[in-house]
Amino acid sequence: MKALSSCSAFFLAFSRRDHTILISKNKNNRCSRLIISRHYMTASATTTTIQAEDSEDERRTRWHNEFTVNFLGPPHALASLSVGDTTIDGQITRLSSSPDLFLIRNHISSQMDRDSIKTGAIDNGMKLAGTTKSDENTVRKNSYLTWMNPYELLLSEECNQKKGVTPILLALLRSARSTFVHSTMNDLFDRGEYNYCMAEDVQVAKYDIGGMYNTHHDGYGRFLTVLTYLNGVGGTYFPFANNTSTNGATNTITCQREAELAAEGAGNSGLLVVGIEGIEAYNIGDDDYSNQTLPNNNTNITSDYSTVQIQPGDAVAFYNYNADGEKEWKSLHESRSVPREKWIVTNWFRSESLTGSLSSLYKASLLDEDET
Repeated sequence: MKALSSCSAFFLAFSRRDHTILISKNKNNRCSRLIISRHYMTASATTTTIQAEDSEDERRTRWHNEFTVNFLGPPHALASLSVGDTTIDGQITRLSSSPDLFLIRNHISSQMDRDSIKTGAIDNGMKLAGTTKSDENTVRKNSYLTWMNPYELLLSEECNQKKGVTPILLALLRSARSTFVHSTMNDLFDRGEYNYCMAEDVQVAKYDIGGMYNTHHDGYGRFLTVLTYLNGVGGTYFPFANNTSTNGATNTITCQREAELAAEGAGNSGLLVVGIEGIEAYNIGDDDYSNQTLPNNNTNITSDYSTVQIQPGDAVAFYNYNADGEKEWKSLHESRSVPREKWIVTNWFRSESLTGSLSSLYKASLLDEDET
């Protein structure tokens, strides 16, 4: 039987008791899901009615919750960690609170599993990453990627050939979701309400020597990024992580261009992930290198930057949207030009409803459900 997730049909729709799910095939041959929920039709009217009936205190509480409860942020166990704190099991450490950024040790602990993912990606076909602003200004260089749907692999005719990587990708996706997605969003995912929370296909990327990816926001409703370093080569740079600058341009970022300009002059702040390539690859940590302009895109690195050392199988998780559904521009990041081959695997979790133009209505609906 052909797997549903393979999207062999160009368009498919089916109804559930409370919403209709539409599945279409996009140009990248990956499934996109659009859910038309009952909340879309009723949230506005419900909010208006309740505001009329609620007391003043209840209205204040509702207003406060709509601005502070963050379904797009970390679950409570992680949200309560201060910068530098580590979970009881010693596996997860908070690296930054703005943006929310965490380090995960041994996210893929097995060398065999990491090698299986790389082999599976090669077998799947690695394509040149073509993100560009113009022919002259390439955002991404010397990098290749592929997309892998573990559910499709599990049920497809090719499963026998790729069975080694399929359970690994499934376990990785489930671990990332259960650990880093808010409990309310997890419940919605389990109920099939993918407009609130869905997992994208897993992306595996390879950077050749000199490979890089300029400062960018993951966007597209991707509220959570979990990035695992397969061979332990880092180079991911977060210009605003742990940024204590009082510069207004840095602390009040409202658009992408403003964020990019602020990132270029972030000063002696930010955080760089350094792996087996060593800190010297980025001319950081030695006073002799301080404030020097470096080759390729390795600029503005000084000895005052924070660094975190990673090993093969470690990962970082960070959140890309605020509680109000607007982009968190401080989650901008880049891949510095690497001195050796680099392999990463990325899990993205997306919310169409809570990051769209009607995000406030959808959030109000969720808060209503929590109260009942």
